Amino acid sequence: MKLLLDENIPNIIIDYFKTLHLDLKTTQDLSLIQAPDSEIVRRANKTKRTIVTRDLGIIASYPDATRYGLILIRYKGVVPQVLLTTLSVFISSWKKKSLKDRFIMVTQEKYEVFKE
Repeated sequence: MKLLLDENIPNIIIDYFKTLHLDLKTTQDLSLIQAPDSEIVRRANKTKRTIVTRDLGIIASYPDATRYGLILIRYKGVVPQVLLTTLSVFISSWKKKSLKDRFIMVTQEKYEVFKE
């Protein structure tokens, strides 16, 4: 699973993903801090990475954002431990499966996978 983490993903989630030994790049790694969403989508597609974001606008504005998968993480306030557990369950279930053309919404309680 190759992921591109948007700058709105907090460090606690980034650090947690690192413990799962995923192939991660952040917008900071790719010099995309404060880059427009269009550039993040373009780079993710070029490098065949699944976008991980909290930004609802990226879904509505860029239909090709799901080309290699898009994971939308939703929560309010501080990142709850239960969200990390849900992310772990999702990663365990999908780590070896293709996320191509899929939109995944992860909340504290569950994750849902939608085919685009």
